[in-house]
Amino acid sequence: MSRADAVLLSAAPIEHADGTRAVAIVVESRAADVVNRMRREAATGLVAAAVLIAVLAAMTTWAARRWLTRPVEAMADAARHLQAGERPPAEATAPLQLRRDEIGGLARSFKEMTEQVLARHEELTTLVADKTHWLQDANRKLTETQQRISSEIGLARTVQHALVPQGTRTAGNLTLCSRMTPAKELGGDFINIDAREDGRLFLAVCDVSGKGVAAALFMAVAQSAIAAAAERHDDVREVANEANGALNATNPLGMFVTGVIAVIDTREWRIEYVDAGHEAPLVVAPGRKVRRLAKSDNIPLGLDPGEQYHLLAHEMAPGETIAAYTDGITDACNTEEELYGEPRLHELLQANAGEAPEKVIQELWTAIDLFSGRMAAADDKTCTVIRRHV
Repeated sequence: MSRADAVLLSAAPIEHADGTRAVAIVVESRAADVVNRMRREAATGLVAAAVLIAVLAAMTTWAARRWLTRPVEAMADAARHLQAGERPPAEATAPLQLRRDEIGGLARSFKEMTEQVLARHEELTTLVADKTHWLQDANRKLTETQQRISSEIGLARTVQHALVPQGTRTAGNLTLCSRMTPAKELGGDFINIDAREDGRLFLAVCDVSGKGVAAALFMAVAQSAIAAAAERHDDVREVANEANGALNATNPLGMFVTGVIAVIDTREWRIEYVDAGHEAPLVVAPGRKVRRLAKSDNIPLGLDPGEQYHLLAHEMAPGETIAAYTDGITDACNTEEELYGEPRLHELLQANAGEAPEKVIQELWTAIDLFSGRMAAADDKTCTVIRRHV
């Protein structure tokens, strides 16, 4: 007999009223039916337990959301309003402040913090508005000042340009060409040229220490001092001595002037000059190498009121070209931080030894511009080229 056909017998005695047992009731059941019934009863119990657990979980979740999640969400929403600089809606957190638990304490602290943050935000907004207004007003005044200064510097540049003789001049058998290009709005280099009726030509090529407005102002003082001294003296030593004394008397910033002060006698072709702490001029003629004229140990003008300047001289031969320049020529720099230098200047003068002075000046400026490229000039460029025709 298989398990499915197994039979279970169960018996229960029947008792009489007097307590005696007379017979027994025997119940016969198939084993499979009993097992199936027990399984159904167990499944029904498990389902009931699961339903009960689900109900309890839902009730717990609802209670947790009501007690914790919703208050936290309400305060988070209020915090977002506060972050945006807005006052949070009162109805969002007001009910929470009435609670006597931790959530209520947190809500009350949040309300106090909100009031402090909003008060500080209002103070900062007012402060920023005041400062912005002040800065706008200051910026307007600064812009007006800059425009006024720019306009005044432009006028000063025009005046300075007029004070520095540039271009070509001819005196008998001599041609002279000068050019000055300032590195900034105003320059410190200057040139003085004065053709005398007796055939002599006064020339000064000078460089003031420093840059900018201070150098430009001192340049005007120095140029005037040298021109005034040249009006009173024929000897360039006396011109240098007097100009040096005048500059020492009016020099609160301790500035100085280097330069070459010369007189060219076109009748005898003799050049007398003073080199005041400056490189002596270069001289070249067709078929000859470039060389430098004699140099003394004179110091710049404006350093020592007792300095006595020494005179030097040169006999200018037919066809010779003389170039007097400031260090802005040789110190011109390119993007590789390489200087234009004297060798390149010598080479250019040698190649243009027989050319007119204006051609030499143009070739020199073009060469320096090509050499420097995009590199801005750091110093004024000044040069005067003189040629005695054959």
